[in-house]
Amino acid sequence: MSEITKTAAPFDFESHRKNATEQYAKKRQLYDEFAGEIENILTETIETRNLKINAIQSRAKDEKSFGKKAMTPNEQNPEEPKYKKPMSDITDLAELGSLPFSRVQLARYAN
Repeated sequence: MSEITKTAAPFDFESHRKNATEQYAKKRQLYDEFAGEIENILTETIETRNLKINAIQSRAKDEKSFGKKAMTPNEQNPEEPKYKKPMSDITDLAELGSLPFSRVQLARYAN
């Protein structure tokens, strides 16, 4: 009797990226709104403390960037994705950045 060896098809990273990006695109506006609300809270806090800020920016993660991250290979098993469930595994879906005018102001923010 001969033994039939089954080999698993290689993981389709491109399909994984496409599906993840489609799912994220449906929710991206929500993350953009979250980032905007956090920006508003930070702006109010800065104004309340009479601090001066050069710039505050917020945004949701770009769809292309999300797709690229979704297809990152797993470090232990490069044949599998690092993020098997991208919508719950990828956590940096919104970002907020602020740029103070000086190091002195930066030290004030830490307090």
